[in-house]
Amino acid sequence: MILWSEGRLESGEAPTGAEDWAAGSKRVASAAKTDTPPTEESLKAAAARAEDRARRIGDGLVEMDRWLCDQMIAGLARSWTDPRTHFERQAARLVDAQAPGLAQRVRDLVPIAVSGPGWPARILGEFALLHMVARAWPGRDGLDPELAQTLRSVVGWPVPTDEVAATPPVRGPWLVVGLRDVAEGKLTARRVWLHAIGDFSPHPWALVLSFTAGGQAPDASLAPGTVVDAQVHFYPGSGNYRALIGERFGQKPATEVPGWAPPIHSFSELADNHRALLAQNPWALVSPASTRITVVRADSWRGDDGQGHQVPLVSASELDLWRLHGLLAGRPGHVVGEWSGEGLRPMGVVTTRGLELL
Repeated sequence: MILWSEGRLESGEAPTGAEDWAAGSKRVASAAKTDTPPTEESLKAAAARAEDRARRIGDGLVEMDRWLCDQMIAGLARSWTDPRTHFERQAARLVDAQAPGLAQRVRDLVPIAVSGPGWPARILGEFALLHMVARAWPGRDGLDPELAQTLRSVVGWPVPTDEVAATPPVRGPWLVVGLRDVAEGKLTARRVWLHAIGDFSPHPWALVLSFTAGGQAPDASLAPGTVVDAQVHFYPGSGNYRALIGERFGQKPATEVPGWAPPIHSFSELADNHRALLAQNPWALVSPASTRITVVRADSWRGDDGQGHQVPLVSASELDLWRLHGLLAGRPGHVVGEWSGEGLRPMGVVTTRGLELL
């Protein structure tokens, strides 16, 4: 490897037996990929593993609900004095209970605890959602199947990608609207929003997630400002935007596709859409947004719709908001991003040159 990295590795014939070894490895890999029908024993073993995991998750949720009660009894001051240590203990227990989704939600309480005025109310709101999971899990078999799948997703019980890929796809031109990288423990999750150009899809928005670890380069194949012709498979669950990209047939700059820009919605429409999402999935964090705003900067960053309404502008970096301010230059502009109870998180601006990312 050292010689290769320095460009001093000379080419030559493969050592004796190397070609046979490589050919054998390919045959083993090929055999591993061969579809074989599951045996009755393997099905029973899989069912036993699933039952064991469900039991472990249930035990973990009982402990988590007891921990939530303790927070109410002891007060929230402890979570403010040392939030990272305070919440990490409970997150680690949920990891042990095979509920990584909830573990991440508990870790996400750390920045809320130091988010400034009003943090106790925000913490209590998250506690309520965690409590809802704990109470819903024992009765999951009686829930609507789509809501039950959403509950499994919130807990962190993933759907195998091959099952998602086997669902009927929705093919068409999809605009890559924007992306955001979010740290989730030792992993980095890349959230990429797609919007269907035209009315070919019953799901106008799709969210593609990819994960990397250890400083690996994230997936950059879905470049914002491009249109990809692809088959999109949606994950099961109510109020779920998450999707899987299947076969791709081409990708081009958005400006080469007529009508590429997503439609503009008013603040009231975005709020109604988010309320409808929460009615289907009470644990949803954000919904996609495409609206027109003017940036207002006084004591805080806000977006003005020109109709007497303003919403907070939120971002992980104030530099992004300054860039947004510069792109709009005091004029109303078409902004795309994520809408939540916190406000609007801008990701890009639609211009005549295409999609300008922040």
